[in-house]
Amino acid sequence: MTRRQTEEHHPRRLGRLLDGRTTFTLVFLVADENAERERIGARIASLMGGETVRIGADDEASTPSLLGRLAGEAVAGPVQLVEPGAWPEGFRTFCRRLNYGRPKFGEQVRRGLLMWMSTAELKELSQQAGDFWCWRSAILDFTGGETDEKPPL
Repeated sequence: MTRRQTEEHHPRRLGRLLDGRTTFTLVFLVADENAERERIGARIASLMGGETVRIGADDEASTPSLLGRLAGEAVAGPVQLVEPGAWPEGFRTFCRRLNYGRPKFGEQVRRGLLMWMSTAELKELSQQAGDFWCWRSAILDFTGGETDEKPPL
């Protein structure tokens, strides 16, 4: 599949995956370049609505504050979480917090969570947050790599 075909196919597939769901659905979106994430993320937002949550140095570094931002019922549609590598306490701490807070995501987040990551971040998260990782519904790779639902660990 060419890059252009991938960019057309994956958002439609994502729409089918999330259509009508009102439960926590975790999808990893892989793109190594920020410009690519922004462009594809804008297309996904225009197709499905939702909001984009950025993690930056000014954010409070706690899972409860992140959960509070994701659990809001005010906006319908999926949440795109971008820049996880900017977590103020470091990406490894971010992974641990996701892993320990995993049950609360299932209880409190009632929509799709689309996590944008680089290939390296995805690999590290899969190793550092194994329990959270197991909750994924799909990985959509926009780098030209192989895309699969529930690939083996």
